[in-house]
Amino acid sequence: MPKETMTPKERWLAVLQRQKPDRVPTDYWGTPEINQKMMEHMGCASFREMMKLLHIDNPVSVGPRYVGPAIPLMCLVCDMLMSILALAFTLSRFPIRWRNTAA
Repeated sequence: MPKETMTPKERWLAVLQRQKPDRVPTDYWGTPEINQKMMEHMGCASFREMMKLLHIDNPVSVGPRYVGPAIPLMCLVCDMLMSILALAFTLSRFPIRWRNTAA
């Protein structure tokens, strides 16, 4: 891999400012189980060490800070319920088909 000349933060900022980074920034999402297996496979003692070895430019946040009025707790609860209902609806239309691993 070519020598990196930017930090992950500089790389993401370049992309957001429509400038050319030294390489394409990367992100990674994995379940705790997958992360653990990857760390064991790679011989990493920590998640951060694994991210560094994989050259992952994991952004913490790339959005503006909310500056509006305080959001009522009820709205947050309603948003959470709507997400759960949307997931339930999706799963009812596209059920997960588990493979039978018992032999």
